[in-house]
Amino acid sequence: MLFFFLRRDCSALGLVPPSKESLFPPFRKMVRSMYHSLHLDPTRDRPSSEKLLRRFNRDGYLPRIDPIVDLWNDWSLVSGLPLSLLDADTVTPPLSLRLGSEGLTYPVSGMDAFPLAGRPVLFDARGPLGNPTRDSLRGLARPQTSRFLVLIYRPRDTEAEPPPLPDLPSGLYALPVSTPEHPDLR
Repeated sequence: MLFFFLRRDCSALGLVPPSKESLFPPFRKMVRSMYHSLHLDPTRDRPSSEKLLRRFNRDGYLPRIDPIVDLWNDWSLVSGLPLSLLDADTVTPPLSLRLGSEGLTYPVSGMDAFPLAGRPVLFDARGPLGNPTRDSLRGLARPQTSRFLVLIYRPRDTEAEPPPLPDLPSGLYALPVSTPEHPDLR
């Protein structure tokens, strides 16, 4: 399976590491266009899928975190689409995707107040939960997580198909997300 080959040192396996151009460039370009349409600079404020790609290009592999997190990181890297992998037990429906307002923040790993103004943000009934760049500490999947929620941030108006989703164990749930007000987030 392609996903697990990304975990190993490619040169040891005789494989050529993927480059920026070889990993689903249509989605990379579409995600970057979505960021530009929101007046976000994807070079400065990178989508999570690009952060994974930069790390992979630098190191030749992605570090192991947890089997489910590893699987979805690999899928995000290969597809070029950012995603949020959340602990479903920390999510309180209903969910909505909308732009963050001025002054809105949430804590993330290594930072107490990650700014969300003008960014696409996933909200649940308790507040902001994730976005295509970084997810909140409140919703993060952890080693003890048994139920997962995956939100894939796919730009609208595309006929391109990402790679198939991985075979998933039970414990992964889909919850409806309301239509966002910004046309580039629908």
